[in-house]
Amino acid sequence: MKSASGSSYDEERDWRGTGLFAAGILVGALIGAGTALLFAPQSGDEARDQIAQRVRMARGSAVDKWDDLALELRRAGRRQRRRLARGMTRGRWAATDRLDG
Repeated sequence: MKSASGSSYDEERDWRGTGLFAAGILVGALIGAGTALLFAPQSGDEARDQIAQRVRMARGSAVDKWDDLALELRRAGRRQRRRLARGMTRGRWAATDRLDG
């Protein structure tokens, strides 16, 4: 009987490489969108106005997403602190019970 070969599914994912790949896709998409706008059948002023408007919208969206992430991280931190506090309290109770018992 042959033994299994290949890599294990237990190996950790290379998040740095995944992040770089995603960043590359994002930069490529932005460059492509900018190029498409520059070659659009519009006057230069209209194209620049449209680009500026889209950049403002994207910036506002990014700020909103960043704020949402910060809020969610604060909530997760509070939940984690409560869990740790409950665990410490239970640990103190268990230690007291052992010492008293």
